Amino acid sequence: MHGFCYKSDKIIRMRIWIILPVVLCIACKQPTAGDGLLLRDVTLIDGTGGPARGHMDVLIKGDTIAAIGQGLDTTGLKVVPLSGKTVMPSLISAHVHLGLVKGTAAKPAYYTRDNIISQLKKYGDYGIGNVLVLGTDRPLLFQTGLRDSSAKGWLPGPRIHTAALGFGVTGGAPPASFADLLFRLMMPHRCRHRWILLPACGRMR
Repeated sequence: MHGFCYKSDKIIRMRIWIILPVVLCIACKQPTAGDGLLLRDVTLIDGTGGPARGHMDVLIKGDTIAAIGQGLDTTGLKVVPLSGKTVMPSLISAHVHLGLVKGTAAKPAYYTRDNIISQLKKYGDYGIGNVLVLGTDRPLLFQTGLRDSSAKGWLPGPRIHTAALGFGVTGGAPPASFADLLFRLMMPHRCRHRWILLPACGRMR
């Protein structure tokens, strides 16, 4: 999670998500230059590890949190009353397999630009700002510029972090039905104490 500390007179940058008890929605439109958006009377989880704070106001100017406190001045601001709602930093999903799933099936054929974008949007809808793909990304992610576009903020939803190709055991997990490009260890007992040389102990499938 993107942790941040705050004071009422300190400018803090972070993404804000409004979490309802069951569903997440994003509060209103972005204010125009010179305007401000005040989230009134929210429960605030600030990402520092401290307890949630009730009845707080959050002032947003552009893409910046300009102030956090109670009873903030509302002059010239668009005020959104959010009693009973919770504001928190965006989340991190540290183990995903992006682009390989449709419905309940997982196949390499599903790894397309359209499916990756669709899944990024869905992660974003759930308040996730960063995803880490663990070992099942395919060349398309790099060759088409998708990873670079994500790093520059040009794609919807969370930023993509990737481990590129992972490794597994021949005949074992993760299943080759969707993880067909992984390094597979042919003789894992010989690599047990030589993990830094794993690629030399395996082969590409």
